[in-house]
Amino acid sequence: WVGGKEVSGDCEGIYLKRFPALFGDFFEILKVGVFKMIGFVVGSSFASRHVAGARCDLRSRRQAQAEAAVDTEKATQLENLQKLTVVVEDTGDFDTIRKHRPVDATTNPSLIYAAASMEQYRALVATAINYAQKSADTKESQLVVARDKLSTLFGAEITKIVPGYVSTEVDARLSFDTEASVEKAYELLRMYEEVGVGKDRILIKLASTWEGLKACEILEKDGVSCNMTLIFSLAQAAVAAEVGATLVSPFVGRILDWNKKEYGVESYAPEEDPGVISVKNIFNYYKCHDYK
Repeated sequence: WVGGKEVSGDCEGIYLKRFPALFGDFFEILKVGVFKMIGFVVGSSFASRHVAGARCDLRSRRQAQAEAAVDTEKATQLENLQKLTVVVEDTGDFDTIRKHRPVDATTNPSLIYAAASMEQYRALVATAINYAQKSADTKESQLVVARDKLSTLFGAEITKIVPGYVSTEVDARLSFDTEASVEKAYELLRMYEEVGVGKDRILIKLASTWEGLKACEILEKDGVSCNMTLIFSLAQAAVAAEVGATLVSPFVGRILDWNKKEYGVESYAPEEDPGVISVKNIFNYYKCHDYK
């Protein structure tokens, strides 16, 4: 950031950012030099007083930086991460979310299943089953309704813990059916509304197939925020941005796993991790094309 505006280099992602402490020292040093010149030329005591003040301020700034560095060393990795970015918890366990205090949270069927197996969540499971038995006739349809209801019950509880979004996933079996994905998204939102949670707190999670991306386009135009998941390539991320997705979820770990298996590599250095490189390329593409 320069002069209050974000500037960028080329599309390889070379960006200038404003580091207050670093530039603060530079400008203080520059100020000292200017005042010394003034004092030398006009012999003013005014300049001398400001030079002394600038030196004191510079020492105070450096002392504050040193103290901040000590605090950073004492902080946990999570606490340091929270200073730099928005943390999103991927779980259905309320206690874990309370412990880590993320801004957003996301769930998926496997996470909900794991949480639903815990004793403390039996009441939510019973509520979902009772709801399904009253809402559907056949066993198959009751199972579908119970699953969706349980997802929204967990999601509703999570909205009471996190201040931001909660992602709820559309059935993966609908990933190649745009119309069914859109219909399912509205069903989930209706269930959320039944328990007092508005769509402004929910991200509908869709697979980044072509059909899923078209469903996202339809939903976003109607004011429904979407989280496009299962992103393994820049092409998917680019289309997600073009259709107006609120959030994308690159599968960093799965990209790494595939490369390790495909090329027989046991491990990668962080800067060579294919998943990390993929996310970096997506980030630079978004910055270059001004996607927010």
